[in-house]
Amino acid sequence: MLALAKERAAVRTALTRALSLSETAEIDAALAAAIRAAFQEESGGPFRADRAAGFEPDLALGQRRLRFDRATEPLGLPLPAGE
Repeated sequence: MLALAKERAAVRTALTRALSLSETAEIDAALAAAIRAAFQEESGGPFRADRAAGFEPDLALGQRRLRFDRATEPLGLPLPAGE
C-alpha cells in the first residue's frame, strides 16, 4: 500500500510540473481525466465484443456472426441490402 501511495505522489508531482498546475483540485481533475482517457482506450470501445470473439476458438461461425452483429449494431453503419 505504501508503494501505491508513493507512486500516486510521484504521478501527481510529475503532472504538476508538466501542466504547471498549482491547485489541488486542478491536479485531481487532470489526473481523473487522464485515468478516464486511459480506461476508455483500454476498454476497447464498440469492437470489444468482436475482438473477444477472436480469442474464443470454440465459437462456431454463427456465434461469431452474432458477436460481430452485436458489436457493430450500435455504430449505426449503413450496410448494403441482403440478398
